[in-house]
Amino acid sequence: MKHHRPLSQIERFIRPEEIGRFAAFVASPFSPSFSGAALRMDGGLIPTIF
Repeated sequence: MKHHRPLSQIERFIRPEEIGRFAAFVASPFSPSFSGAALRMDGGLIPTIF
């Protein structure tokens, strides 16, 4: 991962259970500050224009 995707912040693939925990958190009452925001789970891999 470090060699092929040097922009990755976590330097590994995201595990399915991490995505599940993220989805559960966003759908829970503990995340009221997320209101229609586009949220990504890419480990910092996808570069943006910003």
